[in-house]
Amino acid sequence: YPPVNAPGAAPATEMDVSLRVGALEKVVRVHGPRIYDEALGVLPGRPGPLEPVPLVYELTYGGLDTSDPMHAAVERRNPIGMGFAVDRKKLVGTPVPPIEDPRAPLSARSPAPAGFGVLDPSCEPRSNFAGTYDERWQRERAPIRPTDFDLRHNCVASPGLWSEAPLLGDEPVEVLAQAGPIARC
Repeated sequence: YPPVNAPGAAPATEMDVSLRVGALEKVVRVHGPRIYDEALGVLPGRPGPLEPVPLVYELTYGGLDTSDPMHAAVERRNPIGMGFAVDRKKLVGTPVPPIEDPRAPLSARSPAPAGFGVLDPSCEPRSNFAGTYDERWQRERAPIRPTDFDLRHNCVASPGLWSEAPLLGDEPVEVLAQAGPIARC
């Protein structure tokens, strides 16, 4: 739920939510409703007051651009998200994803999806570890995995929440939320 504000204080418009498991930590930024604004160079407009936002990949950067049916484009890191377009001008007046990666925000040249959930095997970076399934593989190895298959493909963890060393199960888990305005350096 949105943060409770002090009496007379302006409603919070953004919040950082962090998940920490042992030494692993990931932060996402949640905003109140915004619209893409052309006056800003097709960037997110000012956020409204925070509302409850489910932390799901559908509400972070990504998606499918079918504006040219002959050449549909997809954001491979998050094909189910929103805010992805080959021609960013087509985003003007549309809702901005309320969840973003504070290290690669929607105002950056290369925004990134942000989330804590399980990654589908077809999403990058997980799909990059699946190996090469080409004609040679079909002739020489099928149905056995390709020789360049990497076991990291089996890891469902969101980027930033993967550990090379296996977790033991006794790591402390902490979820924190800090209402804005968020301090920026």
